[in-house]
Amino acid sequence: MGPLSTSPEDDAMSFALDVLSRSAISRAGLGEKLERKGFDGRVAGGVLERLESMGYLDDEAFTRRWVGSHQDKKPSGRLLLERELLSKGISQSVVDRVLGDQDVYDEGEAARRACTTWMKRLGESEETPAKLARRLASHLAARGFDREAIARAVSEVTGREIVQA
Repeated sequence: MGPLSTSPEDDAMSFALDVLSRSAISRAGLGEKLERKGFDGRVAGGVLERLESMGYLDDEAFTRRWVGSHQDKKPSGRLLLERELLSKGISQSVVDRVLGDQDVYDEGEAARRACTTWMKRLGESEETPAKLARRLASHLAARGFDREAIARAVSEVTGREIVQA
């Protein structure tokens, strides 16, 4: 006698719960995994709705955890974080709400941490202070920080104002 047969809904739910047990994921990310596994869109949508209603799938909670973890590892500016979160399928309203919460994300603090880390990695430099400040500003811009956060962080960490060319 073969294994008990289950419905596509049960199979999709089992797969989704297995994914969620291994890592946090956004609604869109889990939807993509269900689709790649071959589940029908209607079935996948029903599973996603059910998981949301049960509290197992929450894009805002996922975003808060992701931003905190990302900032611990590699401090980034709002522009870069926003782009990455939107690419993960997080809605603009959730991104705005989470990145606007100073308890979750403080761009000035993130820029200072990124500055300090970069300066430690660089070690002693024979560059002029002005050139070092410009390189640091360029590094922060590549990490998605806005001009204001860059100017404040560079000034605080190096004691130099950035001279715009």
